[in-house]
Formats: sequence, structure tokens, C-alpha cells
Amino acid sequence: PALVTPVPVPDAVHEYVAGLNAGDADRSLAAFAPDGTMYLTGGRIARGTAELAAIERFHAVVRPHVEPQGFAARRYGDTIVVAMRTNVERSPMFE
Repeated sequence: PALVTPVPVPDAVHEYVAGLNAGDADRSLAAFAPDGTMYLTGGRIARGTAELAAIERFHAVVRPHVEPQGFAARRYGDTIVVAMRTNVERSPMFE
């Protein structure tokens, strides 16, 4: 079994948030590895560039502003998993 170890939150995570808040889908998508995975609400999972690109294009349209709180990163073998305690999100389109 792979050991689980805490690691610093990768710069790519902060770059993802900056791209998301700027409405820049390409910048957000660049933060993911080609086989990247995003766990979504309701137990849904987006895997790989095509699925993640669709989410980031949607974000670029609705222009949310996210403020993640309590980031934590852990390494599982060769994979780094980043989670957050909570997220404050606003979107003028949905307000």
C-alpha cells in the first residue's frame, strides 16, 4: 500500500483558483495533469482533459469567484490529492 504523507499545496492549485476567478478557462485547465481528476458535488467525478475542459468553459461563462478555505494536500504514491475544508463561492450570474 502507498504511504500517505502531507505535502505543501502545489502552486498549480493556486494557479487554478486564479484562472477560475479571472474567467480564464485555459489557465485553469493548465493546472491539471492530462489524467487529472476533479471530484464534484453529488459524488460525480470529472476525469481527463475533455471532461475538465467542459467544466472550465462553463466556469468562464458563469464567472464564479471562489475563496477556498483550509487547503490540504496529501501524496498517495505518485498522486497528490488536494482538498479544502470549505469554499465561499459567488457568481453574479446566479445571484
